[in-house]
Amino acid sequence: MLEVPLDRTSQVPLHRQLSGHLRRLILSGALPPGERLPSYRQMAQGLSVSRSTVEEAYCELEAEGLLCLSPRRGVFVAPLSRSSPQRRGCEEVLDLGSDEPMGELVLRHPMGRAVRWALGDQAPSDGDVAGLWGLRASLSRYSARRGIASREGDVVVTSGGREGLSLCLWALKEAGVRRLWVERLTYPYAFVQAGLLGLHVVPFARVEDLAGAGVEDGVYLVPSFHNPTGRTMKAPERRAVLEMSHRQGFKVLEDDTYGELRYGPESVPALKAMEGSDQVLYVGSLSKGLFLPMKLGYLVCPGWAAEAVLRVKEPLFGPAPLLSQRIALGLMDSWEVEPILEANRGAVRCRMEALCSPLGIQMPEGGIFAWLDLSVDGDEFAREALRLGLRVSPGSRFSPRGERVMGVRLSVLSAPPEELRRAAGELRGLVERLS
Repeated sequence: MLEVPLDRTSQVPLHRQLSGHLRRLILSGALPPGERLPSYRQMAQGLSVSRSTVEEAYCELEAEGLLCLSPRRGVFVAPLSRSSPQRRGCEEVLDLGSDEPMGELVLRHPMGRAVRWALGDQAPSDGDVAGLWGLRASLSRYSARRGIASREGDVVVTSGGREGLSLCLWALKEAGVRRLWVERLTYPYAFVQAGLLGLHVVPFARVEDLAGAGVEDGVYLVPSFHNPTGRTMKAPERRAVLEMSHRQGFKVLEDDTYGELRYGPESVPALKAMEGSDQVLYVGSLSKGLFLPMKLGYLVCPGWAAEAVLRVKEPLFGPAPLLSQRIALGLMDSWEVEPILEANRGAVRCRMEALCSPLGIQMPEGGIFAWLDLSVDGDEFAREALRLGLRVSPGSRFSPRGERVMGVRLSVLSAPPEELRRAAGELRGLVERLS
């Protein structure tokens, strides 16, 4: 029987405690895709709670795309990557919660040339846990386009953003960080992984709240095209964070995964590109901006973090797949990157306009996420949307405390503009019906 710690004296409802615990297990990989969970009755009996408590928790996780509920087969952990329409009974579900690109967003011709180059005799054969030296040099030049000054030795190649975040959190812990400050709504993997590492997670609402952070603190930020809200932190706020970091001694973990997908008129530099960023650990991604069919990211590490990152990376993760690194190097050395980025920015902008306009949502300046404010609870809205064949991500998923949030996150990667426009119309009707 699955053991779930429930605090019956807590003000957090039991079903929220149950869904929060299961969510952490799923996102951390402790409950892998396909794992069967106890039935409603079995879970209720094992935890000495009502069946309705279990039903609410399971339905909440199903609405987030983390569980599959089948009347005949039972309850299973869903695949974490859902980039195409899924089946629920006899209905097709359009996944507006996915961050994986649909096939036509991957430009195959440049990719094919890079693969052929990677498999050829001219492909480099040496490498270490930090990544191929040639790729690290290319990434150093690549990040310089965004104003980030780095040397090859500052760059570490990772197998995607999650590995990068894990490495950075380990480095923060080794540097003496005991608390991780995160925004009130943020990328759940960050606060789940921080908790697993024993860091105390401290949610904050405004930059001014960081006045309470000190030398034993780290601050996790997604300043550009925020996950989940799509918001971009303005330059004065960024300067304020760096000034407080310098004055108070806290370290900053900047998640710039979607930083290259800017299609708005205003360009704001990354925190790592600004003066006084010596305490900033930077997480970038090649997979997300270029829509590569492989997971590949990179870190730009200040001196205090580089040694700790590599010390943890070697035994826990090892080097990123060599073929993936060679393909990326082939793309970067053949000057294919900028045309791919331009094409992807245009494609995402077109999709974002199709989604936001019917809903009356302000267009974000970049990235793949839009936020829909509601007058009802986001979990309730997500359940009703799923009945219409639309999967959205309720705001509670992004709350470190599992609080109810009156809003949902929408993503534009899983469907072409015409389908997104149709889905937006259905969501607008649902908003009006539930208001």
